[in-house]
Amino acid sequence: MRGPDDILLLSGGRHAETVPSGPACLSRTNLIAWNDVAVHVEPKAIEVLLELAKHPGEVVSKTSLLQNVWGGVYICEEVVTNAVSLLRRALRDEARNPCIIQTIPKRGYRLIAPITRESIVRYTPETASVKTAALTSELEGNDLKQSVLRVRHLRHEETPASLTSARAYCEELIRQDCAAAYAELVLTLFLLEKLGAAPREEIEPIVRNAVERAVLLDEGSGMSLVCLAKQEYRYDWKWEKAERHFQTATEADPNNPDVFSEFSLMLSVVRRFDESLRLVERACLLDRMSPAARLQAGHANYASGRWAVAASQYEKLLRFSPQHIFAHWGFADALIRSGKPYEAVSVLMTAMGANGGSAHPLLQTSLFRAKAILAGRGGGQFAPREFPPETNDPVLLAELCISAGDLRRALGLLHQAADVRHYRLSAVNMFPQFAPLREDARYEHLRQRVGLRS
Repeated sequence: MRGPDDILLLSGGRHAETVPSGPACLSRTNLIAWNDVAVHVEPKAIEVLLELAKHPGEVVSKTSLLQNVWGGVYICEEVVTNAVSLLRRALRDEARNPCIIQTIPKRGYRLIAPITRESIVRYTPETASVKTAALTSELEGNDLKQSVLRVRHLRHEETPASLTSARAYCEELIRQDCAAAYAELVLTLFLLEKLGAAPREEIEPIVRNAVERAVLLDEGSGMSLVCLAKQEYRYDWKWEKAERHFQTATEADPNNPDVFSEFSLMLSVVRRFDESLRLVERACLLDRMSPAARLQAGHANYASGRWAVAASQYEKLLRFSPQHIFAHWGFADALIRSGKPYEAVSVLMTAMGANGGSAHPLLQTSLFRAKAILAGRGGGQFAPREFPPETNDPVLLAELCISAGDLRRALGLLHQAADVRHYRLSAVNMFPQFAPLREDARYEHLRQRVGLRS
């Protein structure tokens, strides 16, 4: 079975003169590199290359690649085409005159670069060549920019595994005392909390220390300012101060899609949807492939009641990130709002399969609500005792209470969430499932606790 630390070496072709050592694919770092040049490639593209290398010179169908790389989860074949395009760009291969990957029309792809059994090796100190070990050391130790990009890619995947890896990389990178590394650590930790993979009491002290360090090292950095702003509104509920720092970040780093995506998210929370949509549109223009920008495009449209557009944005993200929990959740909820609960149930069941059968509380709650609608028990026809027993998140339970018409209990749960400044509390002011509560006079007290204007 292929391990996480395989290295694939290719040689020959017209690259032999300019790249005498041949390109090396380091799947454990998601890099394709040769000599002193390294290109970061999406993990799935690396997996496609490794899959082709198992059958050198043979045609591998798109169906086979979907099955072996994407685990048979239903996705459009476009993801395979995209992965091959990424590989060609990284390897400087040409589709019309290939020397590494050849397209066989209506059949699939084949690896045509000369390759021998010895070209696929297991990377261990005992078996790796001195040259390969030196290359690995150089790539991982000296190229800080590539390392930060690698972390950012892992962060954008937003799975527990990718974020755990991103955190580990960050903890190594901050030894170089780099503002960008501290900023990536902050955003990674926020996402681990969001997924429920790390408790607030564990990460908050680390976040505050990393934000302070990032700002101290580079107070003019857009990402340092983004982290400061995110801490201010998420942990401290200082909305106006956060907005000022976000605005400064956009001026300092006008070409960074993450800056605009994060600012857009905060503006959605305070229900300034038109501004939020403009910012996330800018983020998507800066990087059409950015998962973070695509996710926020879905959230901004969903929060503002544009169900069909939101569903389209979430679906686009899922084509390239089929394990993205929040994209599945958003897609399903947008379908529910569009009057398509059957499709929502299908999406959620697929999501649980794509994530190894795990029932994330967010997905579980949405699935319960969708099935309740199908059973004719929506609109106050199901009782809180029927709620999924695995769910103990006060904000998710409050959402179900609102669906059941129990606003009093929902408010009590949300005040409990406010006591610990729960990360999802801001969703109450943003997403439509909380609208009945926002229209209740008793909500004003909660809004004031959170520091939001009416």
